[in-house]
Parts: sequence; structure tokens; C-alpha cells
Amino acid sequence: MVCNLQDTTYEWNSLRPSDANLLRMGMALVTPIAFGLAKVLPNRKVISLDGDGSMIMGLGMLTTLANYKPPNLLVVIFDNESYNSTGSSVATVTAGVSDLSKLAIAAGCKNSVTVTDLVQFERSLDQALKSDELWLIVAKTGKESQKVPRPTIDGQENKYRFVRLIEKQEQIKILPEEEQKSFA
Repeated sequence: MVCNLQDTTYEWNSLRPSDANLLRMGMALVTPIAFGLAKVLPNRKVISLDGDGSMIMGLGMLTTLANYKPPNLLVVIFDNESYNSTGSSVATVTAGVSDLSKLAIAAGCKNSVTVTDLVQFERSLDQALKSDELWLIVAKTGKESQKVPRPTIDGQENKYRFVRLIEKQEQIKILPEEEQKSFA
């Protein structure tokens, strides 16, 4: 799981804390990182929990997804129509006429849907998780978020825990031994 900044990270970590989560990825980096993981870990389902503001900042990623079509990647974009995680609630273009799912389809991502309620989300999520194709789900949400504890690990520790888990499970070497010792 690769998670967007602030509320997405806090809420996901509260529900499913795990070394398999990459938390607090910066704007326009969530889905590109998930894409890279999907390409190098083809036997794993990789999920990107992104935000509308983040995806808007990196719209070119939609064309990359469409051209490479990683079959093990699911992108969920929480679209609250604002840059809410900054606390300012400045509207994004999705509060107007722009539609991220339609942009994805136009780019070539055929399995792209917008959902507006929990039943639609669960149905689409179930279909995407069972699929061997790239999926993109734009989930329209409210601006409110749950007040949950922040993760107690920082980004660097999160990265090293994630890398160690992948090295162990995949039986591969990612980081040089001397770099890992300094963070053990």
C-alpha cells in the first residue's frame, strides 16, 4: 500500500498498520511510486491511495499507466474536490468540470470509474482486486476526515522497514548491507 499525505496516511495506518505500507508520500509521487513497485514486484497486488490534488499535480502519470498497464496495480483516488490536507480546503479543479476518471479513460486506462457511495466503491473495489488488469477508482468523498493518531514512525524508518520486509519476503537484496546496519 502506498499512501498519500496527511489524512489518508493517518486513517489507513490506524486501520491497517504494517511494514508493507509506504506512508506520507508527497504530492504527485504516490501513484508513480506504486507504479514502480508494481513493475518490479509483478506477483504482488500494489495499491495506491492517492488524492485528487496529488493526481492533478501529476496528470502525466495517467498516460504512463495507460501505456504500461501494470496488471497488478490498483489506483484509488480519494476526490474530496479540495486540497484539504493542507487545512485550507482550497478547491481543486474536480470541484468544477474536470473528471479524473474521464481523464484516465481518455489517456487509455479502460478500467476507470468514479464512485459516489459506499456500495459503488465496494463493488468496484471487489472487481478491481479480483482483476488481472490495471484499475483506477475515483472515490468522491466529503472533506471531513477521521481524527486518528498519527503514525509514530518517520518517513525514513518507514522506508527501511518496508525495504527489509520486501527483501525478506522476495528473497532479494535491495539496499547495501552497510546502509541497512546504520538503521537497524
